Amino acid sequence: MPWPSLMTSTTKSETAIPSTDKPLELNDVRNSVPVQPHQCGIDIILERDIPQPWRERFFHASIGSTRIPDGPYATDWDKFLAGWLAGWLAGWLAGKQRCETWSSIET
Repeated sequence: MPWPSLMTSTTKSETAIPSTDKPLELNDVRNSVPVQPHQCGIDIILERDIPQPWRERFFHASIGSTRIPDGPYATDWDKFLAGWLAGWLAGWLAGKQRCETWSSIET
C-alpha cells in the first residue's frame, strides 16, 4: 500500500521545510512541527511552524477546541494527523474495493 503523499507549497517564512511543490509524506508534515513544553505543563505546537495547507486545515478542524493563548495542544495536532490518515486510508480502501468489484464484474 502506498504511503500518503501530501501536496504542500510553503515559503521559508512559513516553516522550516524548504519551499517545495513536491509531495510531502505524512511523517514529514508531522516531523516539521516541533513540540514545545509549556510552563503550564502541557506540550504545545506553534501555529507558525505548521506548513500550509496543513495550518489552514488544522485551524478549521480545531474550531472550538480548548487551547492556551500560546498555541494549540500537541496532542490535538497528533489527533488531527491521525484522523487525516484514517480518512485517507478509508478513501484508498474504498477506491480499491470499487476497482476489485468492477474487475469481478468485467470477467
